[in-house]
Amino acid sequence: FKQKTAYEIMPSLVGSEMCIRDRFEFPILTEGFINIDNEGNQKKIRIERAHLEQDAGKSIHDIDPKFSFIDLNRVGTPLLEIVSYPDLSSAEEVVSYMSSLRQVLMYIDVCDGNMQEGSLRADVNLSVRKKGGELGTRCEIKNLNSFKFIRQAIEYEFKRQIDVIESGGKIEQNTMLFDTSTGETRAMRSKEFSHDYRYFPDPDLLPVNLTQDQIDKVKTSVGELPQAKLDKFVKNYNVDKDIAKIITVEKQNAILFEKMISETDVKPKFIAAWLVGDIFAFIKENNLEVSSLNEKTKEITDLLKLVSDDVISNKAGKEILPKVLNGQGKPSDIVKELGLEQVSDSGELEKIIDEALIGEEENISKFQGGSDRVLGYFVGKCLKAVSYTHLRAHETRHDLVCRLLLE
Repeated sequence: FKQKTAYEIMPSLVGSEMCIRDRFEFPILTEGFINIDNEGNQKKIRIERAHLEQDAGKSIHDIDPKFSFIDLNRVGTPLLEIVSYPDLSSAEEVVSYMSSLRQVLMYIDVCDGNMQEGSLRADVNLSVRKKGGELGTRCEIKNLNSFKFIRQAIEYEFKRQIDVIESGGKIEQNTMLFDTSTGETRAMRSKEFSHDYRYFPDPDLLPVNLTQDQIDKVKTSVGELPQAKLDKFVKNYNVDKDIAKIITVEKQNAILFEKMISETDVKPKFIAAWLVGDIFAFIKENNLEVSSLNEKTKEITDLLKLVSDDVISNKAGKEILPKVLNGQGKPSDIVKELGLEQVSDSGELEKIIDEALIGEEENISKFQGGSDRVLGYFVGKCLKAVSYTHLRAHETRHDLVCRLLLE
């Protein structure tokens, strides 16, 4: 470990001098990569290094128009800085890279991914060049804490640098602040070079030497990463890729989905569609954690089984779902209580149809003459008749009524 001399004057929480420890010269991790989606294809983004640091606190510039504030609450907090190579070519690629990186960190329980609370932040180094030319002088935009601000900051700074160059100016290597209220970047200070930090060996911390055995043990405990889960959901479970992406974006989503498919023979594709639709909508509307439904997966899959087997209609399933998720009873009991079983017995329906056709000789003649409009009239009357018999409130399948009428 080494110290950055430039930070020695910063006070720590215990009142003594603060030196930032940084494993800069000998990073824990080197030469990695992450694949991101790029216009339907995979693009490999190389990771140069990941090294350990202590947080130095932060400056806050957007609370007061005249003053800046210093927040030392996180001073000394350990952090991991992950540095990519300059392989990213657009704001969209940066957001995709950050999203993928965040997923991996959350899946391996290194980080909770909460950018608003500072658990994950981005420093974006940006430079421009003409096509085929060399990269120009870079500026670093510090402490971006949302994908929205990352995108906005990059788009503004990209345009700013081009405007400076095309007007005959020169880009200065600065550390930049992104003002979220104006959507603009502005210089905070001139950007230091590595030697400006005047690193020197830390006298208090022993070297960290990882053995291959330690690395191998960690590998076996990591578990399945987001991309592997995505591929499995698409290839093995036949889930649409866009839906699989929604499920795998959060680890708890994937845990809930896999628990559900392990408890039923309902097709995973069917479960996935309900999960990203009505179930996630219920979670959002009620401000719940996804993990809160892990104890209710049996009831959820029992309900989806009823819908999948046509015991109840899709519409009835949507009506019952909130009751099931709120713990108001078993799906089968709620179905019976509300009388929502579908009428699929052709014998029952034939009786209803026969009664509905009494006194309709004129319309029957028109129907026999080929009038499609009369068919629609009969279907509507038959469905209405269902609700006034002992089968009241039962939902009858439209296609079965049509078939019986045509017969």
